[in-house]
Amino acid sequence: YERGIYPESTYIFKHALTREVVYESILTKRKMKLHGKIGNAIEELYKDNIVEHYEVLAEHYITSEGYEQGAEYSRLAGKKAEKAASFVDAVSYGKKRIACLEKLPVTTDAQKKIIDARTTLGLYFSQLGHLVEAKKAVEPIIDVALQSGYQKRLSQVHTIIGLYNCLIEEDLSKALHHLEEALRISEAINHIMSLFFASYWLSMALCLNCEFEKAITHIKNALEINVAANSLWGVVAMKSQLSSFYNCQGRVDLGYQTSQEALRIAEESGDIYSKTWAYLFHGISCCYKGFFEEALDCLLKGADFSEKTDFLKISEWANSDLGFIYSEMGEYQKSKDHYRKSISVGEHITTGPSVIKFYKTGIAKAAVMNKERDID
Repeated sequence: YERGIYPESTYIFKHALTREVVYESILTKRKMKLHGKIGNAIEELYKDNIVEHYEVLAEHYITSEGYEQGAEYSRLAGKKAEKAASFVDAVSYGKKRIACLEKLPVTTDAQKKIIDARTTLGLYFSQLGHLVEAKKAVEPIIDVALQSGYQKRLSQVHTIIGLYNCLIEEDLSKALHHLEEALRISEAINHIMSLFFASYWLSMALCLNCEFEKAITHIKNALEINVAANSLWGVVAMKSQLSSFYNCQGRVDLGYQTSQEALRIAEESGDIYSKTWAYLFHGISCCYKGFFEEALDCLLKGADFSEKTDFLKISEWANSDLGFIYSEMGEYQKSKDHYRKSISVGEHITTGPSVIKFYKTGIAKAAVMNKERDID
């Protein structure tokens, strides 16, 4: 079945089942060769616009067992997805990249590429709040990275481990040690991306340690890096986080103004990942200001976007804040429902036990305020 206009026309099967039957009738070895030839043909035909074909090239070369090319196109597809803030896709291609590299002969170059791939996957997971998966991604290469003195990736490994220490283990001392070491290394080698991640996540740990001025200094550094790189989703994420630091200080007018700016940029960009950040943190700012109706609208949107993007940490936070607001508004059943959702998501991503206890306390408070008798 021909689709499009020559010479840009393509041919597709009219029915998916027909395609499946034909495909499965081809011998495995022949299929592998065909996939390799298709990959070569795409590279030749679309060499002037190859960026549009990274994803399909990765699939063809992986299926043809051309693992070196499969790894490279998976890397490029993951980077492309990251730039578009599509981190679920970035994770998927990150996993494929590792699978390809680990099938190649063991050489110094291949080992370095595996360190690159596993650290990159860890960073993708971290940006979705999947911190246990992020730590698992880098664990197999920690010793190798240390022995090789691969400073760029070593800084990022320290960042990932520090974030895990901070939000999963709730050990701020260990977290600050790793994150400060990550910052030291990234500054020494002047690697901008490493500097961004170290500055950003160090700011979070410092905020949790009530060192707000230091936290604000580091988050502003991370913001400047994203402004210079013209990364809109990065600007939105950093401004959103900065607003929460102002709110924690009691500077709620500045917090509201900052999160409002982040929301405006997110809306203009149309990027769902940016909107996930912006709606959550502007909802929190509205809550600090006492604008509960506006807060509800923002937080419900943030929770919805977080599920669409698989950003589970934002989902956890949004539902917790919804639980608080509904309790303040006297809607106690809704409050308990949202706190329970926070617990469910938090336990799924192994959130620290004190945070889970906080959510359970929220449920108990709502039950007390509702004059319920059976309270655990």
